[in-house]
Amino acid sequence: IFITFYSLLRIITLASGDKLTVMIATTLLLGSSYIFGDVVGMLLRDQGFWAFMLTAMVFFIKFHREGQLKDAIYWQLFAIIAMLFRIEAFTYIALLPFILLTKPEISIRERMMLLLKAHLLNIAASVLIVIAMFMHESILLTDLGRIREIFSAFSDIERNFSAHIAKRADLMALH
Repeated sequence: IFITFYSLLRIITLASGDKLTVMIATTLLLGSSYIFGDVVGMLLRDQGFWAFMLTAMVFFIKFHREGQLKDAIYWQLFAIIAMLFRIEAFTYIALLPFILLTKPEISIRERMMLLLKAHLLNIAASVLIVIAMFMHESILLTDLGRIREIFSAFSDIERNFSAHIAKRADLMALH
């Protein structure tokens, strides 16, 4: 819980919050019966997820501001560890870095480089998994645990898209 509170307060500081804002946030966190009555129970069950995801967000914000590779690597490491607790963190890992494409003060080439940096470990891990699966045919998608849920989600999207296109084609053939 300490890491979660620390990371949340650090995000407030990174968002230009002063000491008074941090103190008020701490009071709200500790003084709210909803947070301590309901949410802390969730935090206790999912404390690993929240601790690592909020810490990942701290480093992502720093990376967004400064563009340093070390912050990008820390962002990815903490987000990947958060994904070990809850597979839903994959959504953050995959989609959050696309916010970097909205930075108007830098060129599109620099934005793409930032996006690549923000996904460097993810790309490397994906390549290693694919290589391992090809080199060792005994490794199946089912051996990857909950990671296979990610691939099955993509196949569901593909199936639904294909069915939608087929329906459209049938309708167009009738006209």
